[in-house]
Amino acid sequence: MFYNMKMKTLYRNLTEVKARLLVTKQEILKVPYERIRNLFHVLKEIELELHFLKSEEDLEKHESETESDKDARETKAEEERSAVELYRSKQRAIREKIKRWEHKCSEIAYYHQESLERMKQTAEGTVHRLLTELETGGNVRFEDGLPSCLW
Repeated sequence: MFYNMKMKTLYRNLTEVKARLLVTKQEILKVPYERIRNLFHVLKEIELELHFLKSEEDLEKHESETESDKDARETKAEEERSAVELYRSKQRAIREKIKRWEHKCSEIAYYHQESLERMKQTAEGTVHRLLTELETGGNVRFEDGLPSCLW
């Protein structure tokens, strides 16, 4: 009876700790998920801005040109190319940040899974020890040694 109650208590405590660990994991992941979501919004805005710049370039190419208009358009085209390059560099930087935050999320998930496995192994070891103690009537001494050693 005592050993059964000890095992039930152990499993109940294990379930409670797992639930608390899951809640803690969710709280820890709130910040990275929020950052990733915000970075995706910024990335979409940059993509829209790039699309807007490219559509302006296409519209300006189809108009008739004079010599002075050509010079003005060339300088404007250079400015737009530099702006496009700036947006692309921002895009790359934001994608790198997204990768870093996703890596942090995967690390948190890995550590959560590892801690669950450790708790499960500890509980199984404790249950095994309790069952061994039950079978032997409580006369169990865990000592270091080899099977070939004489007792």
